Amino acid sequence: MILRYLKNIWGEKKATSVPPEALDEDSPLVLNLSGVTQAQLDYIFKYGAGSNKLGKYECKKFTELPYGIVRKDMLTLQKRDLHAEAIQLLLECQYPKVNLKGVTQTEIFNFMVFIKKQHDKIFNMEKFYLKTDPDPHLMAAGVHRVDEFGALATIHTLAMGDISKHPYVESLPYYKVYEVLKLEKVQKEVQKAYAEIIKPKQNTKK
Repeated sequence: MILRYLKNIWGEKKATSVPPEALDEDSPLVLNLSGVTQAQLDYIFKYGAGSNKLGKYECKKFTELPYGIVRKDMLTLQKRDLHAEAIQLLLECQYPKVNLKGVTQTEIFNFMVFIKKQHDKIFNMEKFYLKTDPDPHLMAAGVHRVDEFGALATIHTLAMGDISKHPYVESLPYYKVYEVLKLEKVQKEVQKAYAEIIKPKQNTKK
């Protein structure tokens, strides 16, 4: 159903707004949104099954890809509406040379649905397993100001504040970073609970 809907919008129009002869193997993917309404986009992302294949390339699950690509670089590009560049980056971290010449708009949007579902899965995992109740004292001190840095804050912390180690942390598979963050969360919860257990009880007797 969604495939027919996409074809009704674009037919089999190629994913480029420049003449095909002007393209070569190094040309970036060009996403054509002309004539597509927000309602149509919402429908695609809500009901589309998505596909992890684009042209001759097959994308791995995001949990297996570099943390920096999945949680920092792609999101930065998407916030700037550079979706074609985000797709290119995603594939180039898996394949040595990417040539997307000739892929259709339908293929691109099926792939974008896959990307959104993968990001949603990761965000839900983090919300459920990594989120902690904010410490009132930290909140009062303005810990929320760190939020603007997104995944960079996590990368910097795991790199022990050493910027030269950022590339190493960013290159780690997402699932490895996730496991460490989950471990640290559990350890902090245990330490907090233990501190409460051994805390001297106030004598309520008069």
